[in-house]
Amino acid sequence: MSGRNWKILLSVTVVLFLTGPAAERRGWAGSAGIPAALPETQGRVILERAIRAQGGREAWLRKKDASFSTTWTHYRNGRPATSSRYVVKFPTGPGPVPAIIETEENGKAVLMGISGGRSWFIVGEERHEDLDSLKANRAFVRRAHALLALPFRLDDASYTLEHDGEQMKAGVWVDRVKVSHGLEPTALYLFDKESGRLVGMGSAVADPPTAMVSEYLDFTIVDGIVIPRTQLFDHVDPVTGGRTRALTVSIDHVTFQNDFPPGIFEPPPAR
Repeated sequence: MSGRNWKILLSVTVVLFLTGPAAERRGWAGSAGIPAALPETQGRVILERAIRAQGGREAWLRKKDASFSTTWTHYRNGRPATSSRYVVKFPTGPGPVPAIIETEENGKAVLMGISGGRSWFIVGEERHEDLDSLKANRAFVRRAHALLALPFRLDDASYTLEHDGEQMKAGVWVDRVKVSHGLEPTALYLFDKESGRLVGMGSAVADPPTAMVSEYLDFTIVDGIVIPRTQLFDHVDPVTGGRTRALTVSIDHVTFQNDFPPGIFEPPPAR
């Protein structure tokens, strides 16, 4: 991919990361008769159940780190257009943690990462340090990291979680939980009421619908942790509510306890 395509990809990722600010401004509309927002304690109860359902807090924290390969396929007019493959690495732990992504562009190594307030994006020997690139890079790394780290990374007091009622999704009832953190836009996560698992983001029945919704599929277990091997992202038409495929993400080759050296999650020194 060219540098321009990288910026397009990272910009698209920002859109994916913002799971419904327009709907947030007008207030989420749950099913008829259900309160618009219940106390945060209920959101925490739902999160706790999800953590247990996806392997448990202790099983997650016993692991030092995680690594996985992921393929992102972007769609144009509902059809597959481009595909990119990444390797994501991060230490496990409660709340936000550092993360890096390794890939390749036209024979050049690409490194993206975040650690605290720092963000880096390097293609070959070229560093992209303009504000837009770093913002988009940060959103992309967080989104990729969350594919495996959710719901565990929400287990942190700095996140605010509010139960937002229930809805029927693909024939099953799910709990809607609004999640906010600092200056990040509020996101909406969907948890299966029967299994407790995180099964998607966004909502097709909000008023207006979110701009993007996602769905987790094909769950498997790796070293005691439940992993969604497939995630689908659809654009939602704000008028008709119709959905068009925007992105599919697959996860494979998940490994824990890789014993990464601490320095791997720090930005490399400038040359």
